[in-house]
Amino acid sequence: MTDKSSAILITESFLKGNDTYQDYIIDFDKILERDTLWYIPFKESIPNPSDLLVGAYNGIIVDKNSTDYFQPGSALDLEKWMYGFKIGLRGGRYDLVIEKINDYRSTLEMLDKLRLTYVKIELENGTEWKIPKDFKRKEIKKRLDKMPCTFKNQAFTFLIDEFRQIRNERMFEYRLLRTEDRKH
Repeated sequence: MTDKSSAILITESFLKGNDTYQDYIIDFDKILERDTLWYIPFKESIPNPSDLLVGAYNGIIVDKNSTDYFQPGSALDLEKWMYGFKIGLRGGRYDLVIEKINDYRSTLEMLDKLRLTYVKIELENGTEWKIPKDFKRKEIKKRLDKMPCTFKNQAFTFLIDEFRQIRNERMFEYRLLRTEDRKH
């Protein structure tokens, strides 16, 4: 169990291990606690008012049940990032394992929204090209004929609203597994 002190230690280790944040300290007044996570913010020890902060939040989200953490980007608001972290979207690539479909039509529409992809490898003059391709609806339907159905190596970082809708409407049951390092 990651308590507040442990989450702070994880954040301090993150700061020490990242050259960008060498002059940053924990912002104790703005720590947030949720049922499954901590948000541990940090700030410059001597703020420079001319610095423009862009790209990422100055803080990390830490899981209470493990030592997993994630630094959210500035593209979404913090509450949305925390919800995504809570349901398992923690950056990186995932294998989406669909275990049961409750609403076939809604599932197909949602899988279109998720823009599922695969990699097609082509050889040309001795060079291996990895070409990303979108799954067509026909291919998705064929995969859904057999459960469980897995779509490997997917990018879902910014699709938190879509996963919220999947969960709220219970259109299908799924698991997200971190994609293992693979050559293709």
